[in-house]
Amino acid sequence: GMLLGLAEILTPFHLQAVYHASSRAIGLAFAALFIGSNLAQPIVARWSDAAGRLRPMLIGGCVSVVCYLLLLVSLPLPVFLAVFALTGAASSLFFTPLLPLITEAAHGEQTGMLVGTTNTLWSLGYLIGPAVGGIVAGSWGRAGYLAPACACLCGVGVVLFLWRIYPIGRERTAVPASTA
Repeated sequence: GMLLGLAEILTPFHLQAVYHASSRAIGLAFAALFIGSNLAQPIVARWSDAAGRLRPMLIGGCVSVVCYLLLLVSLPLPVFLAVFALTGAASSLFFTPLLPLITEAAHGEQTGMLVGTTNTLWSLGYLIGPAVGGIVAGSWGRAGYLAPACACLCGVGVVLFLWRIYPIGRERTAVPASTA
């Protein structure tokens, strides 16, 4: 949530400063971000069902870091839009498997509490992200994209930690077919 909030603040300033973008072009950038995210979600869901939850999360975190760093480079606007769309897809790689992973790790009544806590933390991040994004943009300008890249690296670190201690998230166990 915080990364999305950061991007919502940093990207318009970046597009205005680098590309002299109009509000229409800025809107197209966000359309690319959300289209990339929404197109990736069903594909990621199927992949994480088959391959395990942590692999897509790890790849999504790493691709997000690369995407945020590429957004620092002066790219032609169509390439920037493509990278921004890939950033949305990478966020889907990270977040789509998250709730199923939490649900699989929970036991009984813990499920509601863990899912609720996850949603609350995401919402807090989305609330804090724009404020942090404003501070980052005011202090570092275009280099403000380093903050989301660093946050993605922290996410990759968490996934690597989970990878080490949580084997269920690494690979999917075969589910026996029902004999109904």
